[in-house]
Amino acid sequence: MTFAAAVAAIRSRMETEWPALRPTIPIRFVNEDAVLADSPTAHVFFEVVPGQAVLRGVGEPGNRLYIYPGIIQAHVFVPTGEGETLARQYADEIGEIFRAKQFGSTVRTNVPSVDPGDSSGDGNYWRVTASIDFDYYHQG
Repeated sequence: MTFAAAVAAIRSRMETEWPALRPTIPIRFVNEDAVLADSPTAHVFFEVVPGQAVLRGVGEPGNRLYIYPGIIQAHVFVPTGEGETLARQYADEIGEIFRAKQFGSTVRTNVPSVDPGDSSGDGNYWRVTASIDFDYYHQG
């Protein structure tokens, strides 16, 4: 598995589990076209941010352990006036999708956290972000 495959596994988990919880709340992904409603509606912007890889084990090529850390970030947007509670609820639900999970046999996630939130630049949305640290383990 490559780091790109690890990101794909993370995305697949979100694409599978989020619609089962909230089928009417769309997910937007980095560098993909998204059609949003004319008026503000709740949605999630999802991204995986890579960290600095480290070599954890030495040895012969093929037997070295590399760890690629990263952060899963799910930015939850709700229309201004719908309240902070709703945005936090959605962020908490996304956090639970990834809380302390192992999948793809080499991706391990940690405990989610949710930031205090903030108004969007255009004033149409309130944004709260769920962040989940993860590690991708690669032997090579």
